[in-house]
Amino acid sequence: MKTKIIKLSGLGCGKCKAKVEGIANSTDGISKGVVDLEASTLTINFESEILVDLERLKKEIIKAGYGIVESIKSEKENKKEDKEKNTIEEKSIETKTSNVKENKKVTIKEVTLPIEGMTCQSCVRSIEINLEKEKGIEEVVVNLTTEKMRVKFDKEEISLSEIRKIVESLGYKIPRELEDVTLPIEGMTCQSCVRSIEINLEKEKGVEEVVVNLTTEKMRVKFDKKVIKLSQIRKIVESLGYKAVKVDKAANDDRKKKELSKKWNELLGSLFFGGIILYIAMGSMLGAPIPRILDPNINPLNFAVFQLIFTIPVIYLNKRFYIIGFKVLFKNPNMDSLIAIGTGAAVLYSIYGTVEISLGNTMMAHHLYYESAVVILALISLGKYMEDVSKGKTSEAIKKLGNLRPKMANLVKDGKIVTIDVDEVEVGDIILVKPGEKIPVDGKIIEGSTSVDESMLTGESMPIKKSIGDRVVGASINKNGSIHI
Repeated sequence: MKTKIIKLSGLGCGKCKAKVEGIANSTDGISKGVVDLEASTLTINFESEILVDLERLKKEIIKAGYGIVESIKSEKENKKEDKEKNTIEEKSIETKTSNVKENKKVTIKEVTLPIEGMTCQSCVRSIEINLEKEKGIEEVVVNLTTEKMRVKFDKEEISLSEIRKIVESLGYKIPRELEDVTLPIEGMTCQSCVRSIEINLEKEKGVEEVVVNLTTEKMRVKFDKKVIKLSQIRKIVESLGYKAVKVDKAANDDRKKKELSKKWNELLGSLFFGGIILYIAMGSMLGAPIPRILDPNINPLNFAVFQLIFTIPVIYLNKRFYIIGFKVLFKNPNMDSLIAIGTGAAVLYSIYGTVEISLGNTMMAHHLYYESAVVILALISLGKYMEDVSKGKTSEAIKKLGNLRPKMANLVKDGKIVTIDVDEVEVGDIILVKPGEKIPVDGKIIEGSTSVDESMLTGESMPIKKSIGDRVVGASINKNGSIHI
């Protein structure tokens, strides 16, 4: 086993170490490559120099943004490498010069993008070198302190999405400008519905985050509007058997009231018709009087047909279970699917029994299950209505809690205090909270100390001492000190 040590420049952190070791270990013929950050060296182990393409290895290291200072075991190779490196740099300069000459009259665009994942100056150099050699790139300036990159490029030769891919291929990330939208969702009945929407949306390209709340019947989705549109997201939700509606708060409240009123009317209808069918089907077993015309032993056909007629309105009033249940049956079956299959089977078998009775098989009068289907639907409708009422009260309580926060906030900007609407506060803003004021938003104290009354949240009447680094909750009351959050 032979060993060779190569002196490198530009190494700065564990990420650089991992990148160079990855290049070495992926090179044919090298059994192991180890980087020593303190000595700035790469040690490689190999069986034979014939099997290892050292020149290619060095080129890949230089391409990744690092320099080769010397090869400790071979001075000749160092000289060759220096010549190779100088040749590459000369070619790069010539390429850039020719690009500038050829593209004097092109449209140049300048953008500033945030960069995540940089840890040292070597990361900066790696991004700049790899972007500058791309055709159409005029200038790249990466700032490690602000974690931002300013790039000038010819948009006819290279696109912004291609620049993103190059940076991300180096192991860094350019956060996308995401649209954050909250939509009311109609038709959800259980946690399976929530999971179905989240899974199907999260696998769509451009959708970064999906959070569905069954209690508030709302979906919050973060997406790149350049990749996927809100209308496409709505269509996906509707294809699953639900409905995403974008409305203002007042209209949303009015919609919920109308929906609750509609469900109440449907419940009353289900209980009324269900009660009649249950009396006809089960009354004789309990000794209750049944009209002769509906007696299963005397007029079995009338007995069956009458139940069928009264079952139809119950099925219609609860059609949402069948529409949603069968729509998602072969995708992500939920509780609606179970209800639809169970009651649907009972009704279909009973219709078959009714046909048999009409053909003379009167014994089928004792094997009808219309009452089972309608009673199940009526009781589930009752449960759903009670659940909606409960969720409505919970939502109202959450809304009242949210209304406790102040409407305005004191923004500290360029040494001045500007009063802005709370909804305009963004992550990273510095907010001044004076003694006696309500804290407008959740945050962390960066200056000052105080006592905060959080009784609205915890029920604890005694104020809690807060200082730099402590978190505060919106709508709680700042008692006796000025703080910046």
